[in-house]
Amino acid sequence: RQKQSGLTPRYSLIFPRTHPTSPPPAMPFYLLLPLACALVYTVGSLLFKRAYLEGAGPIESFHWANILAMPFFLPLFFINPGSLPPADWWRPILTSALIYAGAWCTFAAIAKGDVSVVTPVLGTKVVFVAFTAVALAGTSLSPTLWLAAFLTTAGIVLVGFGDAKPGRARADALILGLLSSLFFGVSDVLIGMWAPKFGGTTFLAALPQC
Repeated sequence: RQKQSGLTPRYSLIFPRTHPTSPPPAMPFYLLLPLACALVYTVGSLLFKRAYLEGAGPIESFHWANILAMPFFLPLFFINPGSLPPADWWRPILTSALIYAGAWCTFAAIAKGDVSVVTPVLGTKVVFVAFTAVALAGTSLSPTLWLAAFLTTAGIVLVGFGDAKPGRARADALILGLLSSLFFGVSDVLIGMWAPKFGGTTFLAALPQC
């Protein structure tokens, strides 16, 4: 018995016992939402670029996009009702101002530059979100998340500029794209900070109405 008990640990290291394992957890549904948004956003950018070629301007597209979005946000007031005191309305006003500024920069960038160049620049929002989360929300990010943010941005930019033709990478379009990423990145962090306090969907419903 002593000899057998002495060999058991060594034997178990070489041939570990197998135990029934539970199936891996399913991917949360909300992680699929960014993927769906990315697909819709790409199609929308191509449609906006086609509209510009047909004579539409970025200002008209900006106003029509915001007007058409309002009815879709109104039902959010009733999905998860929350309290939004008048003294705190400056929060959705500031957030909506950043979103509108980011949308205008996006429309202007697409109008001035090629979609295949402007859209990858918008992927730099990942880095702006990381910096803003640390600066405003006090979030502590691990080195792995920082590395993932920079690698994601670098990959998106390299893929976009790899197929870019000479003359398509206009400086003004790139600057507008970076500003758009900055505005959207800051607004994402503010929504994550403030929306849960006011019921989540109530805060989101107030954004396009401000």
